[in-house]
Amino acid sequence: MRNKKIGIIICMMLLITSLSVSASIEKELTQSVYLTDEIKDILLILDSCIVPDNGEGTADLPADCPYESSEDPFYIINGLPPDTTIELEPVFDDFYNIVRTPGGPLGGEILEFDATLGLVVTGTGDLTGFNRILSVPVSFEINTAPRTPGDPVQSFISELFQLEGELFGDPDFCMFRIKAGEFYGLPSPGQFILTKMLSGNFNIDSFFDITYQIEFEGCPASPLDDYMGTTVNTTRLQQGIEFLNDPPSKPIIDGPINGENGKAYPYTFTSIDPDGDDISYFIRWGDGKETDWTTFQTSGPPGYTESHSWDTQGTYIIQAKAKDIYNVESNWGELEVEIPRTRATSYLWFLERFPMLERLLTLLLL
Repeated sequence: MRNKKIGIIICMMLLITSLSVSASIEKELTQSVYLTDEIKDILLILDSCIVPDNGEGTADLPADCPYESSEDPFYIINGLPPDTTIELEPVFDDFYNIVRTPGGPLGGEILEFDATLGLVVTGTGDLTGFNRILSVPVSFEINTAPRTPGDPVQSFISELFQLEGELFGDPDFCMFRIKAGEFYGLPSPGQFILTKMLSGNFNIDSFFDITYQIEFEGCPASPLDDYMGTTVNTTRLQQGIEFLNDPPSKPIIDGPINGENGKAYPYTFTSIDPDGDDISYFIRWGDGKETDWTTFQTSGPPGYTESHSWDTQGTYIIQAKAKDIYNVESNWGELEVEIPRTRATSYLWFLERFPMLERLLTLLLL
């Protein structure tokens, strides 16, 4: 995956560079910006983690996508000369021997599996020029909290309970061990967000704030000869990316703005979802009554229509908001409706204000 990214970036950079030979500076800049945007879009696709529905309204974990460092790499610091470090850019991939057991300390699942930890090794300081690629077999145990299959967005916490791996037979590292997880007193909390896509597949967005311990000992006659030590540090491992989803637009409310009390009037609520997702509406009628989230409607026209009546005169503010199938909500849309007094209502109000006249009229009618 990393090689694909590097290859694409190199190709794009070559294209951008070639523009300087055949175009004006202004045209070069315009096309370069365009290509830069294209690179970003391609990298978003490469970084995403999409997996199928397992037939139960959720996805099997772990997803078949790598975990990579989204912040700092792993480091070896202790046991090296001052101002010297070894940076190890991690990629956890190739998950196999997967066992999923319901339950566990968080109440969801226990995930046990093996994987390969790829490390791009770069020395600094006295070890500048020391560059390696290591491949370390590792084993995982992850605990997850419960999720609700069938929900369009399933978000739940997790923890890396145990990670361990060791490298054998390396010419530079006579000993290389890595550990992480609560089992070793190295807490590594995490989270999963599974988002159902229109295709029926799930977008996976997962991370662990991993606290790791690396023990090493250099081999004789290698650049690491006479170096040994143990380093503990924390960084974030990321799998996939956040599902990019825009909220629906603020609903437009169409209907009469004047009316009579006791008479029902139809109102149409229309919102547009930029991603084309179906939409549900929540309505406040301004008189204390509400319409809870409706069934999902097609984005845009014809919208959702419902009739409402007001029992008493007054000024009412209809409010409505929309949400998409991922429960992302819009801002409130509003419409002011005036329900004036009717003649009969005004007559009764007049008699209530002047009770003597009411008695006189009652006597005259007897």
